[in-house]
Amino acid sequence: GGKLIAGISFDSLFEVHGYVLKRGAYTQFDYPGATFTQAWDVNSSGTVVGYFEPVTSHGFSHDRGGFTQIDVPGASWTRIFGINPQGDMVGRYADASNIVHAFLLQDAGDDEDEDEDDG
Repeated sequence: GGKLIAGISFDSLFEVHGYVLKRGAYTQFDYPGATFTQAWDVNSSGTVVGYFEPVTSHGFSHDRGGFTQIDVPGASWTRIFGINPQGDMVGRYADASNIVHAFLLQDAGDDEDEDEDDG
């Protein structure tokens, strides 16, 4: 809706930062210890997704609770490009043979556990 925008800014070829623009307020951030952070999308809850480090990329999400590193198991790199209002994420990863695949990471949520029947 244009109220939240995620993006990237370049200090140099080797220093890239993520940012969020919320109601005209610009907030720049970096994944802890990284010199390359790309923010690709943000949902209405304010969760930002992207990846850090350009070669051995790792996906991330960032919300009020901080950063979470997200890697597809067995992948040589993972990049996240989108998140919807429900928290489902989409991206790409390379397998051990360096073949690139797309993925969908769905937010299981807490409601599923409550709905399950032990009986």
